[in-house]
Amino acid sequence: MSLANIRMAALPPRRGDPGSRGLGTRLAAVSAWVLAAVLLATVAVYASLGRFTRYVADDYTLKDGLRVRGFWASQVWEYFHWTGRFAYIAAIDAGLLLDEFFVRLLPGLLLLLWVVAISAAVKGLTPAISVLGRLTLALALVFTTIDLTPNPFLSLYWMSGSLAYIAPLLLGTSFVALASSAHAPTTGRIAAAGVVTFLAGGFNEGYAAAQLTLLVLALLVTRFDAWPRLRRSRRLLVSGSAGSVVSLIILGAAPGNSIRFNVITEIIGARPSLVALPGVTIGFALQFLNDVFLARWWAVLAVGAMIALVAARTPATTAMSARRCLVLVVVVVSAALLALVGSFASTAYVEARITPVYAQIVPVFIGVSAVAVVGWACGRCLQSTFDRRFADQTERATWRSVVVAASALVVVCLAAAVPVQTLAGIWAGGGAFSRYAAVKDAQERVARAGAAGRDAPVIVPSTSAIPNLGVFSHPGYEEMVRDPAWWINKGEAAYYGVGSISAQG
Repeated sequence: MSLANIRMAALPPRRGDPGSRGLGTRLAAVSAWVLAAVLLATVAVYASLGRFTRYVADDYTLKDGLRVRGFWASQVWEYFHWTGRFAYIAAIDAGLLLDEFFVRLLPGLLLLLWVVAISAAVKGLTPAISVLGRLTLALALVFTTIDLTPNPFLSLYWMSGSLAYIAPLLLGTSFVALASSAHAPTTGRIAAAGVVTFLAGGFNEGYAAAQLTLLVLALLVTRFDAWPRLRRSRRLLVSGSAGSVVSLIILGAAPGNSIRFNVITEIIGARPSLVALPGVTIGFALQFLNDVFLARWWAVLAVGAMIALVAARTPATTAMSARRCLVLVVVVVSAALLALVGSFASTAYVEARITPVYAQIVPVFIGVSAVAVVGWACGRCLQSTFDRRFADQTERATWRSVVVAASALVVVCLAAAVPVQTLAGIWAGGGAFSRYAAVKDAQERVARAGAAGRDAPVIVPSTSAIPNLGVFSHPGYEEMVRDPAWWINKGEAAYYGVGSISAQG
């Protein structure tokens, strides 16, 4: 069977083609639509849950500071008194300038932009892929990342968390779309690549370190003739690396870092030395892989199989040998592991702990992307092996349909099971989301009513009594607690203009 036949087998059969009546062809086509529909429904439900979100933790304190100092003065104050995350502070302050209703639209907006960005990157990397294939792959990456993230609420539905950690992932994916274009690099695209990575790095140190690690590794790979598409993008990679370096310099030079480090040191004590840092960071990375990827191996296998199916149904211009597949897998896995270590290094040094759950969406996406590439390579390799195995046309007519039918059934059942389970869990706990929003609204009403007596203490209902929050579950200390001296209570007291505030169950 030639490459032309591979392309014909991957594309929808024409009317009158004997293969159009094959069970395998029909099941493979139906499975692709089923997977896309299930994934689209799940991501859409994730987006719809945004209507139950409200301000949480830092959202109150940042908005109070913004109200006192104004937008531009807040950028300067944060840089000199707390953090060098220049892009994040600008983004969160811009969001806080809008009505609080914006926080309910933000999760859906981020998910939509994320799917579009991944789809554009996939189109650049694999021009022959169909629209349905791009959509399925993009939805699979977004869904699996949210599903594997240890705390989806703090990573997606908390505005401060989502803008700090999902926004740079959107920009990083946009850089891939820029760099993977088949057109010759123009001056505008080269400059845009540097700007994109510069802005992406300015959201948080962990992402900035991972981004620079991956870009440097990509530049090293361009030295080998086996990766011609990367070689064509070398100038874009250089520009992107330069943008990453500049963002890291600005992050590291912020005077506010020393103030934040001193506050954290009083809480945690000593931090690792620079000599001990690599070992500590690697230990945290291994802990993360065990707690997230090994613990959820079923979901990891599902997304890999899903993407392998898309790869096997996408027309190929060259065969993927087992050797080439193995080399690609080794390179991608090694790069992902190095990027994971880089993403944990800043928190390991500053806070002497593993990256907090709300920030782990960055290493989760790195890992899921690596699984996607491995799945794609395996799908291509199986496609080539299948092509050689069923080269005989008579055998193809009898066995090819059987093999494709069985493979399609197995993959669709495996891949769809995880998002279906997620949908079922969200449906079962639907009432908890509305109760959470109702309690947050009640807190606001009570606090604003108590603002008339500024020095009087205010007692509001607590969110801790709401059971079965599902994807909205998050630690109680991220909300108001009984202790009015807790930093979140103090921040909300200043925001509402009351003497003190506490939450009672």
